Amino acid sequence: MYRLVKQLNEVNIVGEYILLDAEHFGPFLFSLVHVFRNAVVHGIGTPDYRESLQNIPFGSLRVSQKVEAGVLSIRIEDDGSGETRAGQDWRFRCRGI
Repeated sequence: MYRLVKQLNEVNIVGEYILLDAEHFGPFLFSLVHVFRNAVVHGIGTPDYRESLQNIPFGSLRVSQKVEAGVLSIRIEDDGSGETRAGQDWRFRCRGI
């Protein structure tokens, strides 16, 4: 069984308070579970890795939302080190892209 060895320090939610129709937006909002999971699993390093970069051992997520000109915008960010362009190029070459 897979066990996640990463922990979150905090989840910051900023922006407007937006009330959405659950019947209309429900499936989309439930799909965000995968976005949050991806941010933790792939975006935030393990405590040992984070400490090697002189970061606190536990990661953070930031969620912001707004409505502008009738368009809902939701942004989910992690404080991980990110992927370099070279890493992306290598991954795409391996996939033949």
